[in-house]
Amino acid sequence: MTEGAQNNNQWVLYQAIGILVVAIFLFMGFLKPLKFKWLIFFSFLAKLFGGIAVYFLIMESQFTKKFMFHLLMNDLVWLFPLLSIVIAAFKSEKSR
Repeated sequence: MTEGAQNNNQWVLYQAIGILVVAIFLFMGFLKPLKFKWLIFFSFLAKLFGGIAVYFLIMESQFTKKFMFHLLMNDLVWLFPLLSIVIAAFKSEKSR
């Protein structure tokens, strides 16, 4: 899919709704990470599998430089911080 040949893809709307849900989960989780650690973990999984879904459903299995940049900046950069927060939240819960 190139910039000039974009079609109306229904998956883009579903991706936008998913991003909104993940944003709400992250907001709640970052306010109280011990209470909402499962929401942060779900957000981690959404970021992990979201890039794969975009590749197959929106990009129609075309791998481009713009897609790689999008994947890196929107999904992969979040994985380490989210996983770190989830691990710290579970460790903190066990030590209480």
